[in-house]
Formats: sequence, structure tokens, C-alpha cells
Amino acid sequence: MSGRQCTIVVPGTTHELTLPPGEWTHAPVPGGTTLAKIATSAHGLVHLHTPPEWINTAVLSAAQRTALLDMTVRAAAVLDLGSIDVEWAIDSAGNLALLQARPLTAPLPPAVPVGGQRRGIPAAPGIGYGPVIHLDADIPDVAGAVLVCGPLGPDAVPTLLQRPAAIIATSGGPLCHTAIIARELAIPCVTAVPHAHTVFKPGSTVHVNGTTGAITSTDLDSPRQAIPVDLSHTAVLTASPEEPTSDGRLVTLRLHQPALPQSVPPGSAIGLFQATCQPPWHESPPGFRDLTLPHLGRLLLPTDRQAYEELLGTTLTDDQWQHIEQTFHDHYRRLLPDCHLATDARSALQTWTGPNRTQSLLSMTPHGLLTDAITDHGLNADFAIVQGRTDTSTVTKAAHLKDHLSTLGVEPTTALLVGDNDDDAQAARTVGTQAILIATGTMSRARLEASGAPTVDSLTDALQLLC
Repeated sequence: MSGRQCTIVVPGTTHELTLPPGEWTHAPVPGGTTLAKIATSAHGLVHLHTPPEWINTAVLSAAQRTALLDMTVRAAAVLDLGSIDVEWAIDSAGNLALLQARPLTAPLPPAVPVGGQRRGIPAAPGIGYGPVIHLDADIPDVAGAVLVCGPLGPDAVPTLLQRPAAIIATSGGPLCHTAIIARELAIPCVTAVPHAHTVFKPGSTVHVNGTTGAITSTDLDSPRQAIPVDLSHTAVLTASPEEPTSDGRLVTLRLHQPALPQSVPPGSAIGLFQATCQPPWHESPPGFRDLTLPHLGRLLLPTDRQAYEELLGTTLTDDQWQHIEQTFHDHYRRLLPDCHLATDARSALQTWTGPNRTQSLLSMTPHGLLTDAITDHGLNADFAIVQGRTDTSTVTKAAHLKDHLSTLGVEPTTALLVGDNDDDAQAARTVGTQAILIATGTMSRARLEASGAPTVDSLTDALQLLC
């Protein structure tokens, strides 16, 4: 591991952030500091031209490499993963810290030596060729071109969804963000080519082999090449696949451009991804959920078992469905501690008191997880009963609601369900009770209103409809 990139990025002091490009400052090196020239600075970070002391100097000692590998093996064992992607840091004293550990989302390319032809580290397999475009130029269209760039992050996904023929990155390796995104989108990629912007001029034609790391310049003019999509390792498609994938995935995402008609093809597990949060979907078909990902975009995903079975064209076994639900609840459990009550939740719960007024809580969340959350928020006294889902619970929401009302001894016609999903309204109609929906969840207001149930913006608004 060596400092092969043209620049390094370090946190900047208040004084350093005011210095213009070309000024000198001190950069950290093992055992001290060295002088380095500032390239640019922004957002609290200083980009420095790599000092000579960093070139071909190992960042980690042999003992530190061994320690980092041991930490990675332990993290993989804890997460029960065969392949793992980790992010780590080392401080000036040489102390290592593991920052993140997650599944390796797409396989690494095989190591294929190419002798003197190798110009970089192979990061995403495949071959692509076409005219060079520098990402730092104001180029609106990269489709079919060879993209020369620095490190890429999630904000580059809309550009990469235009499907460049290949990527040449000035820094990084097989586990950097650039490589991970390229593999997920099936774009050949070579990393750690520090002088790529100088060597590969805009408009010149290059041949990129992301499996071997070889990059070859050609004198021939080349049209932009549309690269084939390997569905076995692709996360987002620009068109619906002709045949279902066979890699065990439940949903394949298809890129949706807001200006184009919205459609979900029948008979296949296809969801839609829009790289902007606005505009909302034109419609949310039955069995699909509208999810907004702040700063990233929107998803339209199949939600329940019946929808998955209809889209997959097959009947899911109980084990398959339990795996789906377990995955969902694992993520739910991990994120729940960071969730807070709605601002008017406590006052609304305390308002609905008095003769002939009771309230209970019903959820498809596992019962133990639900009761723990209610206890943590100090809400046990506000509910007659709290009922989540158990191993013996009925599958459908309507049946779960019917069992809940029976446990309470309440006639459906005297009850009101307050929910945030259109299948809450459907369950209420099936059981014979009324429903009010609150537009504060993940489902769009338009879809909630399409259910026919009154739709409001808060618990307080729901109570005002009753009073």
C-alpha cells in the first residue's frame, strides 16, 4: 500500500483553509510531518500534492497490516460474511481503528497479470473502449465514453447511470467507492492511475480492460460504445431485463427518468429508482411502496408477500418469506434506536382519554421489539394493550387486526384504526372498522388518499376529525 495518488486529503486547520493553492503547509508522515504544497481546499479539508516522503512509502508496517487483517477477519466472523468490505483509519500514533464493515456488494475481478501493459489496479471486470472524457469538465453526456476521474462517491451515481463505456480513476483500489459503484453498475474500471488526466487527453480513444488493469491508447477514431449489462452483478438497470435474474435477488431496480412514462413490467420483480427526490411518482401500483431516500432519490418497491409472488411468477416458500421478513426486521431493529416520536405524539395520546375512550397499539413489528420501544419511550400507561407480531401470529394485516379487536373485546364498528399505509385502510375495510391515515410515513399522500380513507398530516389532525 503506497501513496500513489497525485494528491492526499487531510483535515485542515482554520489557517490552512485560508491559504491559496500553491502555498506550503505541513503534512503528516509516520513519525512526524513534512512540507507539502496545497492543491485546493474546501469543506474543512485540504488537498495536498503528494509529498516525496509519501511516494512508494508503505502506509502500514508489517505488524500493522497483520493487525488490520486480524480485525477484518473478526468483523467478518461477527457479521457471518464470507466476503467483507471494511473502512479503516490510522492516527499519527499508529493506532488502527475499524470505521465500517459491510458485505462486499459485488465480487472483485480476478487477478490476471499483464506484464508491462498494466497501467492500474483492476477494480471492475469487463472491457470498454471509446473517447476519453474528463469528469472535471462540464460534460453533460458520458454515455459510451471512457470516464477519467478522481475518487467518486454516491453523488456520482446519476452520472454513472448514463453508462460510460469504462472508468479510469486516478486513485483507489478494488474496495474504494469508485470500484464498488462501478461493479454494481457493471462498468469496467481501472483504479490507481495517478496521471490519467495528463496521459489520456479528452477525445482520444482508449481501450480499458477492467479485469487485467491494462489501458491501451489507440490512434483510431472510435464511436461511443454501448456496453452489455451483466445482470448477475448489476444493482441498477437502465432497461428491464429480458429474463428474470437467477442470483437469488428479490428485486431488480430499473432507472426511471422523471420525463418518461412510469411503468412497472408485469411478471417480474422490478422496482424503480429515480435519482431525484422530486417529482413524486405518477402513481403507486397496488403492492408497491414509495420510499424517499433523502439526497439520493426515490424508490418504488414491491412490498408484501403476495406482491412478490405476483412479480416473481412463483409461490414463495415459508422459508423464503421468513428470510425476507428477517432481513427487513434486522434493518428495522438496527435503525429503531435513532428514531424519535412525532412532536405531537405524547400530547395526542394524552388527549384521547375519558369515559368510553381507550387506545391500543397494534403493529406487524415483532412483539418483543415493539414492547421494548414502547417501554423506552415511557408509553406503556397510554395503551390498553400493545400487540406486535409473534411466531404464531396470522400472516395478513387484516387477520392480525381482527385478532387484536377480539382480544380487546371491542366490536369493529366501534373502533377506529389510525395508520400510515394504504394496506392499513384495506385491513380496516376487511374487518369492518373505520380508518384514518397519516401522511408522515414512507408512503406518498396521493397513494394514501387513493385508498379512500381520510388522510391527515398528524395525530392531532386525526383527533380533530373525531372530536
